[in-house]
Parts: sequence; structure tokens; C-alpha cells
Amino acid sequence: MINFKRILLRNYHFSQIVFKNLSWMIFASFIGKLFKFFLMVFLARSFTPSGFGDINYLIVLSAFCFSLSEIGLSMMINREYHQENLPKERLISAGWMLKVLLVISNGLFCFFALFFVSKSLFLPFIVFSLMNALDSLKGYKIALARVENNQQYEAVCFIVETFFTTIFAIGFVTYFKNITSLSLAYFVGSLLSSIYIWRKTQWISRPFLQAKKTDVMYLFKKILPFIFSSFLTIALVSVDTIMIKWLLDSTSLGYFQAGLKITDTVLVFPALMITAVFPFISKKSRQTDELIRMGKSITSVLLMVSFPIIFGGIYLAPGLISGIFGTLYESSTLVFQWLLIGTFPVFLLSYLHGVLLVVHKESLSVMWSFVGFVLNVILNFLLIQTHGILGVALSTGISRGIQLIFVVFTIVFIFRHSMIHLGYLV
Repeated sequence: MINFKRILLRNYHFSQIVFKNLSWMIFASFIGKLFKFFLMVFLARSFTPSGFGDINYLIVLSAFCFSLSEIGLSMMINREYHQENLPKERLISAGWMLKVLLVISNGLFCFFALFFVSKSLFLPFIVFSLMNALDSLKGYKIALARVENNQQYEAVCFIVETFFTTIFAIGFVTYFKNITSLSLAYFVGSLLSSIYIWRKTQWISRPFLQAKKTDVMYLFKKILPFIFSSFLTIALVSVDTIMIKWLLDSTSLGYFQAGLKITDTVLVFPALMITAVFPFISKKSRQTDELIRMGKSITSVLLMVSFPIIFGGIYLAPGLISGIFGTLYESSTLVFQWLLIGTFPVFLLSYLHGVLLVVHKESLSVMWSFVGFVLNVILNFLLIQTHGILGVALSTGISRGIQLIFVVFTIVFIFRHSMIHLGYLV
């Protein structure tokens, strides 16, 4: 742990706060991901691959409907709060009002999404959509905890949600044996975690009805470039699932999701890293040399973590798939291996996109995310008919790799220095 701190940053105060937050988030993510992963294994073994595919399709499609309810609001609140371009009380009220309006407007997308859901799945889809609306509102409360570096609240919130979702899901599915009962379990878990974070952030929150129209419009203009970015963040995760369901079938989607669930756990660390360090790189936005030095240290850590996880996972893939999901899902092995390779660019992209945000180059971040999204869709259409779900895994890795190349060159152009440092990795 001491060496890890030295690698990350020389500044003692910075490293203490970062590692307090990072420790909480690592603990919560480990526990939360453990519950979620255990639940997915339980569902995969309780349903056929086709049923497992339908479950993931509903979860992804309902989340996709609320993809524009965030549009970078949490990150922007964090940046504006620390850079104090607007009084904090007014900023919080305006952000809350904007969040409520976004959730209401995004709820309309669920109606149109019903045309892409079979009638037998209408009810669970509606319940999953209500859960996502609640989660979106809860996300703003979590953002308020982050701005005050109280990420222990976010950590506990995540544990509460995943724990109760898992417990209720196992009980409901075991007794009722249908997808509707599963959707209710998800909603209950989200509700209980929302109650917790609401109480813990009550002291910092401000009533949204006190928001001034000018402040709301100011914040909306600030986050306007993130409309595509937030849409693409969800779309990049969702497009593969949706295209497999539409172009292939639920069984193929079930096999793909089995491999995807394991690779999702790999991406916990880069997500935790950017969450922990973002408030501090925001403060260093005008100190170019310091930002470059921090970037090299952080990317070194990300690289050190990524290599053993990815290559170790590839080697252990056959045993992992059959041991976790059962022999029925052995067809997922090769897809899982290629999905693991495709996670490597995400380790660096997660941080480099954060750097572009703090130096007010979010439009470039959005542009390269859009390029990656378009490439992924095009490659999916080209490869899915000839290679099936393997083609989807290949297109994901290729599009992410090309996106990383563009982002790295953009960083070099802006700072005249690269933030990719291989010294610690070697």
C-alpha cells in the first residue's frame, strides 16, 4: 500500500484523501460486485440461456431509455462546485431542478420502447424503468456526497442496493420463477438504497423549487455538450446487447452476457480511480505540469493493474466460464477472452476522458466517444452475420482501440506531452 501511494502521488495530503475514498469504493465495489455477480450466476443457472438473455435485454433497454437523464450532470456539479463559478447553494438547487426535469422527460422514452418489447415482458420492463428513474434521482444525491469527499456514503449505498436486490431476487425467483418477480426485487433494492443516501446527504441538499431559472439555464448550457457523451456512455454498453437481441436471438444474447458479466468486474478499478481522483485533478486544471505528472502516475497504476488481470483471465477462461455458469454456457469462452482484450483501452480511456473534462475540452471527448460508437455499430453489422456473438466482441475491442488512439493523440496535442507512462509497468 505504501509503494502504491508513492506511485500515485507524492503529495501526502492528496494521497491520504484519495486513498480514503478509494478504499471505501474498492470495498463497496468488491462487495457490491460480488452480490451482483452472484445474482447473475444464480439467474443464469435458474433460467435457460434464452431467459437469461431476455432478462439482460430488459435491464439494458430500460437503462437506455434514461441515458439522457444524466448528461454529465454529476461530473459538472463536481467541477463547478470546486471551481466556484456559481454560489454553492444556488448550484445545488439548480442541479436538482435540472435532474428532475431530465428524469421526467426521459421517462417518455419508455413508452416508445414498449414497441420493442414482447407483450409477455411488458410488466417487468415497466418495473425496471421505474427503478432506473429512481436510480437517476439517486445519482444526483450520490454526486452531492462526492463533492464533499464523503464517498463512504456512496459506498454504503451501493452495498445496500446490491445486498437487498440479491436477497429479494433469490427469494422471489425461487418462489415465483418468473422475470416479473425479479424486476420487483430490483426495484426494492433501489428504493432502500435511495432512502439511505437521501438521509445522509440531506444536510448538503437544497430544495429544487428554490432554483433560479438563470442558474438552471447556466448549468444546462454547461452540460449541453454532454448530451451525446452521456447517450454514448450508455449506448456503448447497450448497443451490443440490443443488436444481438434484434439481429440474432435471446439464446445468443445469453451466451454473450455470460462472458460480459465477468469482464464487467474487470472494469471496476478504472472506474474507481477516476471517481477518487477527479476532484483533485479538477483543482489542478490550470497547473499543466502538475496535471501531466499526476497523469503519468495514475496511468502507470492503471497499466500495472490491467495486464495481469487481462492475460490471467484469458488463460483461465475455460475454467471460469464452465465453473461459474455451468457447462451449458461453454460457448461463451471464446467471446469472454476477446471481451477481456477489449477492456484494455477502457483502463486508460476512463482517466484520459476525465482529463479532457477538467481542461474544458469535453467537446473533444464527446467527439471521440461518438467515433467509437459509430465504429462499433458499423463493425457489428459487418461481423455479426458472419461471426455471430464473436463478431460483436471483436467490434467492441477494435472500436475501443481506435478511440484510445485518437484520445491519446488529442492529449499530446493539448499538453505537448503524453500522459502514458510505462516505467512502473516495466
